[in-house]
Amino acid sequence: MIRFNNKLIRVNGGLAEYTIPPEPPTPSGYQYFLWYVEMSGTNGSEFMQQDLALYDASAPSTKITGFTSLAGKTSSNPGSENYPNGVDGNENSKWYSSGTWPNWVIFTNNNIINPVGFSYMTSNDQSAVNSRSPINYKLCGSNVSTIDPSDSNWTVIYQATDDLTFYNVRNNMTWVDKYFS
Repeated sequence: MIRFNNKLIRVNGGLAEYTIPPEPPTPSGYQYFLWYVEMSGTNGSEFMQQDLALYDASAPSTKITGFTSLAGKTSSNPGSENYPNGVDGNENSKWYSSGTWPNWVIFTNNNIINPVGFSYMTSNDQSAVNSRSPINYKLCGSNVSTIDPSDSNWTVIYQATDDLTFYNVRNNMTWVDKYFS
């Protein structure tokens, strides 16, 4: 038998065609994400975010929020303003860090997401202190569960350096979209 145009054809035992069922599609996207903030604002001493959402290719205008954080790093800011709050889908909680870099969080919602963009919610005091928004950052994806931001399974989905998109927003608790195209 030989394969031709997704059909198996018997050569020596007579002429017959057999259709090969198509392979099931491999899910496109990632289940685990790493949001890695290397620097914020102009003075680079503080970082704050209210929330983070992803946009999936299947519904590019629908925010996906409410992630579960698996691990993260922030300053010694205890409990109420720690990294899980930056991806929890609750606009009334926030992630704040001071004096330590980088800041990062690994998160999931147990679904495959093919990110085409993300939305960042500025802090609740953005109009007074806009230097807390990220300017050097990256979003990575993986289908291997890990709590290590340096794991080799991370794929960089989007990376920015000296990006003032969020820094220039002067409104408190504002969603700002960033699409990858």
